[in-house]
Amino acid sequence: MTYFPFDIQVCEIQFMPWSYAEVRLESKTNWLDLSYYSTNALWDVLDTSVEITDVTNVDLISFKLKLQRKPQHHILTLLLPVLLLATLNIFANALPNGGDRSGYAVTVFLAFSVFLTIADSVMPPNSEKVSLFSVYLVIQTTQSTLITILAVLLTRAESLNDSTKIPRCLVFLEKLSRGVCKKKTTEKVHPHAKETKLKDIDNHAENDERFSPVEGTDEATPCTWMMVVAAIDKIAFISFSAVFIVSTIVFLCIMTLRPN
Repeated sequence: MTYFPFDIQVCEIQFMPWSYAEVRLESKTNWLDLSYYSTNALWDVLDTSVEITDVTNVDLISFKLKLQRKPQHHILTLLLPVLLLATLNIFANALPNGGDRSGYAVTVFLAFSVFLTIADSVMPPNSEKVSLFSVYLVIQTTQSTLITILAVLLTRAESLNDSTKIPRCLVFLEKLSRGVCKKKTTEKVHPHAKETKLKDIDNHAENDERFSPVEGTDEATPCTWMMVVAAIDKIAFISFSAVFIVSTIVFLCIMTLRPN
């Protein structure tokens, strides 16, 4: 089940005459005759074999069928919808802040939970070999959980006023997302003035039409909660997109290059 729904299974049927040690089993061919075989909608028969072994002077005959699952149904009903949901999941950070984003994230999370239930009902329980599709689905569900929690926290942070102190780590994230918060201020300068600094301008310059605005000095802008929320949205969108792209590429590559 590791490569579900692209897995190959070997079905083996054994027969042994327990009560008749003197009975010998023979097979005319080393394969099974499929002349009367009817094709199946879920499986293809790749190969067959017949083996006879001696177990404590008793013949054991084994019939083996090598079967390959037809993946078209599971691709359309499981794999493709999960990929589309994972794509929708990362765009939760592109929505405006508010209750709509939280509702969107919760809806996607519930959809992943439904597909987890469907995948569990389709695949037989097996703890020795875990399906890679189940691992991929758990990764996307975990990412959906983090996006939902982040949406709730950002909605709460958006409601805080500027008097609430912003932790340094969040200020660092805001600076990391778009650089140090700076804005260009304007000064009104007399056309014949040699100095362009604000301290050299006459106090009455603002009322003089001869003075024109000139971009000059840079003044650091204090970070606000809205700026922090926007920065976290940008970083989260990039991070979750990277996780989705990398996990999807690795999953599809492993499925494509699976051993026969």
